[in-house]
Amino acid sequence: MNNTIVFGISIVALLVACTPRPEPIQYGVDNCDYCRMTIMDKRFGGELVTTKGKVYKFDAIECMDQFYHQSHEKMAIALFIDYSNPGHFIAAKQAYLLQSPQIHSPMGGEKGIAAFSSKDVADSMQKIYGGEIINCPIPIP
Repeated sequence: MNNTIVFGISIVALLVACTPRPEPIQYGVDNCDYCRMTIMDKRFGGELVTTKGKVYKFDAIECMDQFYHQSHEKMAIALFIDYSNPGHFIAAKQAYLLQSPQIHSPMGGEKGIAAFSSKDVADSMQKIYGGEIINCPIPIP
């Protein structure tokens, strides 16, 4: 193989390897990068991915919010778990968040937060759980 082709393949491989991307959460195995609890509940949580590709996993939106505001790293991706589609990510900037004392997220305290992929679903869940639809606490690009 000539050196130009080898160099080109190496550059493409390097670019693909450095592209920030999420990883699946391994429930019952992965720990929250904020509170260190084992991530168990497939209805809650999320991930932050830095511009350098480092993935941080969380068991609750509350932990993700605290971590984000204490971190000095630049984030490229923020994803929440869709409460109505457990184990599946939705982009944080497209999520509708419901905060309610009737939602018992892993770190919710008096008011847990759940993410939904559509306003209609969030509104219907608000009728069941009460609470309020809130803005995303993480200012994501």
